[in-house]
Amino acid sequence: MPPVPPDSGPPTPPPPPSRLRRIRNWFAALSETGKVSVVAALIGSLLGGIFGLINVAIPLVINKGDDDKPKATPTAPTTTAPTSAPPSDSTPSEKPSDGTPAEPSSAPPGALAGMNFTGDSWSRGTWLLGGTTYPHSLGWESSCSGHQRVVVPLPGAYQRFTATVGMDDDTIAFNSDVYPAQFDVWADRNGDGLGDKKELIASRTTEWDGPASIDAPLNGAKQLILQIKIPQCSGTTLLWGNPQVR
Repeated sequence: MPPVPPDSGPPTPPPPPSRLRRIRNWFAALSETGKVSVVAALIGSLLGGIFGLINVAIPLVINKGDDDKPKATPTAPTTTAPTSAPPSDSTPSEKPSDGTPAEPSSAPPGALAGMNFTGDSWSRGTWLLGGTTYPHSLGWESSCSGHQRVVVPLPGAYQRFTATVGMDDDTIAFNSDVYPAQFDVWADRNGDGLGDKKELIASRTTEWDGPASIDAPLNGAKQLILQIKIPQCSGTTLLWGNPQVR
């Protein structure tokens, strides 16, 4: 009888699958949607770790560079005595509205735009009137209902007053409501600043379609009174184009 081999006990079970195999089997069992979610989560974690390292490393590098820079040595502050600017003899370019001459040196002799006046605040400057440019003019801007007047003392004896009156071309183009305007001139001989019927030397009414000219004798006037009247608000600029005494 052949010898019986010794009993070796129960059979040894197979070794458990490795961790990598278990992860592979688990991933293979997932649905397609699940696989996509897992991959996206892994990529997000990986990128988050990379950006975290970058955020930590950059300040360290910057601070290291600042530490390597040479430190500036503090110096005592220096003071300098203030210097006053030399007085300027230039004429302001803006048009004043208080009745003082805007640019008297540039206005020709006898131009009212270069003289003082009292009364309402009219602007001085250059406007386009009936297609012609008038560089030394007086204007009532954004005119509204009522009237405005100024009194201009004359610095000498003059014989005549000339002007072109009307509405500024540019404001007419942008206003649909344009009303007639009346321009009156008084040669104030007694200097009371009122102007009576005997002293009225010119009166013109103009509309949008064109300006009017004035050429009137002064009759020994000490000052001129200029007045503009308009019945309703129109927003136009009413002009005395190059008013002048001769």
